[in-house]
Parts: sequence; C-alpha cells; structure tokens
Amino acid sequence: KIAKDFIEKIMFSNDEIINLLDQNLFLFDHETVVKDYLHHEKIKYHGVSATIARFKPLHIGHAVFLTEACRHSKHLYIGIGSSDKDRSPTNPYTAEESMMMAKTYLESEGFVEGKDFSFFYMKDVGKDGLWTKNLLNILEGINEADTPFGKGHLSFGKVNSFISSNKLVKELLGGRYHFVEAFNIVPRELRVDVKGSAVRYWMVQDEDMVQYIDWRKDVPAVLVPYLESLVGQVKKFKDGIEAEYKKKLQEKEESIQA
Repeated sequence: KIAKDFIEKIMFSNDEIINLLDQNLFLFDHETVVKDYLHHEKIKYHGVSATIARFKPLHIGHAVFLTEACRHSKHLYIGIGSSDKDRSPTNPYTAEESMMMAKTYLESEGFVEGKDFSFFYMKDVGKDGLWTKNLLNILEGINEADTPFGKGHLSFGKVNSFISSNKLVKELLGGRYHFVEAFNIVPRELRVDVKGSAVRYWMVQDEDMVQYIDWRKDVPAVLVPYLESLVGQVKKFKDGIEAEYKKKLQEKEESIQA
C-alpha cells in the first residue's frame, strides 16, 4: 500500500517509471519502493531478457543479480559463456556444471526452468565479429544447435533487453537490443563485491586457511554441497589459480598507485 500510494503521488505512468529505472534516476529510497511496487503489480519491466555469464563458480554477486533479473523479466535467457573451453585455472568448471549451479540456485529461489528462465551455451570464438554473430543468431532463434532446450525456445516472445556490465558487449550489440546495465539491476543495499578469481583462490587453499577466509561464505548456501564435490577437480589447477589471483592483486595495486 505504501508503494502504491507513493506511485500515485509522483504521478508517473508505469512506462515512465521503467524508463527512469533504466537510467538509474531514482534516489536510493525511491528506487527500492518503486521496484517493490512493480513486483507487487506483476509488471516485468525488462520484458524478455538475455544475459551472459561464466559462473566459475556462481558466487553471491551472481546470485543477487540472477534473482533480480528473473524477478523483473518476463523470461530470462542465461548464456553460459566460454562453453567450448577445456578446464583451466580460469575455467575449472564445464559449461554443464556452471549451468547446474545457476539452475540449482534459481530453483531454490522459487523460479522455474522453462517458465522463468532458460539456458543457452555461448562459445568463446575469439574474434568479436564472430562472437557477436553467434550471439545474434542465438537470440534471434536462428541457431538451434547451441541451445540445450531445442526448438521453440523463443516462445515467450522476442528478446528485447540484454543485461550486462560489459561495455564491449554493449558496443558489439550496436543498439539491436535495449541494453540494461547489470549494476542497475541490483538494489544498492544488496550489491556485493565478490570476484570469481578470489573464490577460486581460497577454494584451493588448505582447510586450515578457512579461519581466515572461508570461500563457502561467498557462494549461495544451497550450492555449497555441489561445489564441495568439485573442489578436487578445481585443486588440480592450484598453481595457475594462485598465480592468476596474485596477478590481479598486483594489477589492482598498480591501478591505485597510478
């Protein structure tokens, strides 16, 4: 009721409210109330949306993003990036394992695969032009081969929003879809700064290091048993994971000093 009274007082149409949200023009308290109102009114203000992530592994930053993206989309298509890559220090999970993480988490939040969200595999073809062409083919329903859910996967309607924090992706899509900044999807009070490289680093450390940093606190609780079952596989890349993490720390320190 408070949210509804607020909306009536500011006298914006639902379309105008959605436009203001997309542009991140609401003040902190107003944004929270407005999003609650839209959720209560069952207004999916991002329409049919798509996004791409790697989930290596899926951490709490990914989790809050996926929840909000599903919550405000008529249907969310989730692309599993680097799906064609072999296991490596930066890619210790298969595309199927990453997809299982997202599926398990979203279903624990009450979302239903095939109704609220679906998956597609996104190859890391290297060249920007080929990558963009592959993505557009998938989004437009032309390329059925890379989708695990087969024909008719666009029965929810044409994708009209693409959600990402990657500026290069925005540039490559060239305005073909309404671009939504991933950062703006998550309410300010729910935003967390977690890096996949840090989770992987602490995951491969000895258990006596848990007293300092426990990686389990940086992933959704529902995924802990599944991720623990895969730790042995991840630890095969211990040296590379540690080197990658230390390199990122050094780069961060250099950027601060600069």
